[in-house]
Amino acid sequence: MKFTVKKDVFIKPLQLVSTPATGPAGANPAPVYSNVLLDVRQDHLRMVCVDERTEMEVTVGQLSGVEPGATTVNARMLLDSCKTADKGEVISFEQNDGDPQVKVSSGNAAVTLVSIDADHFPNVKNIKQIASFSISESVLRKVINSIAFSMGDKDMRTFLNGMMLGMSGDQLILATTDAHRLSCRTLKLDEPVSMAQNAAVESGDANPGDGKTDLQVIIPRQSVLELSKLLSDSKEKIEVIVGLNNIKIVTPEFSYVTRLVDAKFPVFAQLFPRDSDLLCEVLMPCDLLRSAIQKVAVINSENKVTNARASCFLSPGKFEIMFENNRRETARDSFQITYQGDNRQFSINYNFVQQILGSCDQSYMKLRLAEKSAVFESPDNKPGSELRYLVMLIKS
Repeated sequence: MKFTVKKDVFIKPLQLVSTPATGPAGANPAPVYSNVLLDVRQDHLRMVCVDERTEMEVTVGQLSGVEPGATTVNARMLLDSCKTADKGEVISFEQNDGDPQVKVSSGNAAVTLVSIDADHFPNVKNIKQIASFSISESVLRKVINSIAFSMGDKDMRTFLNGMMLGMSGDQLILATTDAHRLSCRTLKLDEPVSMAQNAAVESGDANPGDGKTDLQVIIPRQSVLELSKLLSDSKEKIEVIVGLNNIKIVTPEFSYVTRLVDAKFPVFAQLFPRDSDLLCEVLMPCDLLRSAIQKVAVINSENKVTNARASCFLSPGKFEIMFENNRRETARDSFQITYQGDNRQFSINYNFVQQILGSCDQSYMKLRLAEKSAVFESPDNKPGSELRYLVMLIKS
């Protein structure tokens, strides 16, 4: 195996593909999981990294001096070695037949890395496709970032530790919950989802849920967080391929495969209050609400995560928020709103509201208050394209 490539062409794809292999020390169960597969063809280099949950693959062109072959070397060692090369410098790779070492050189510097035979590399099996669709890369990234914060973390109820992806016709429904709050985003695709015949029946793990989707799967929390970093703001279409046990995202720069959570997402549609159950509805200016929360949170110095109960007061033309810490110190702030209903008081975790405001790019959010929950909705919601957040109220 032999090839040369410019550092500027090689380093970014290597950083991208190394994600599964360069985690915390000891995270991978076998040495080969810490390696990157270098599969050299006549016109391109295919690089793959895997762990027990995911597979990342990238393709690099603009090679020269190519002698086809395949091997694996430690991803972190290779990445660190290539980073030392000067900008614009050419990096050479060479491994002779039968030699367990790979020579990596640039300029006057050279390192030799111990390899593991490519035959021992654990490639993920082919996906048995049951559904697929195309979506703008920037749109998918934006949707993930708008709801990922409310996923569960290491919950014994495994269905909470991820993001639900529901598909039906030309509509997607994505939702996350940790049992205290729920985030839901629906959007229309340019073209309908391509669904295999009897896909929901074949999948076993698929859950039609509230009856509004033909197929539902759960993407693990860690994979969702990784995708939010890997996806770019490109408007180019990417392909999402759903299999029985895994899902594959194919972009112009990389392909990413992850296992699905072996569980069913809870039915959640009925959690959103009906219009007849609402106590009131008011349009909230996001900047003023964000500022008010920041001002009252200043005195919360003991436990900012769990001790975040704020008392909220609605009165004609005014919204007020008050927080009291464990030393019985209080902080208040208020601002004007366009509300002419009855006086209302409720208690809510202000951290949850802060995360909602930080995850959406809305100037206003519609607050729909019910007996046990508060729903924050985009005022731009329309059938087939909705953004909704539900937060359970704290009992007095």
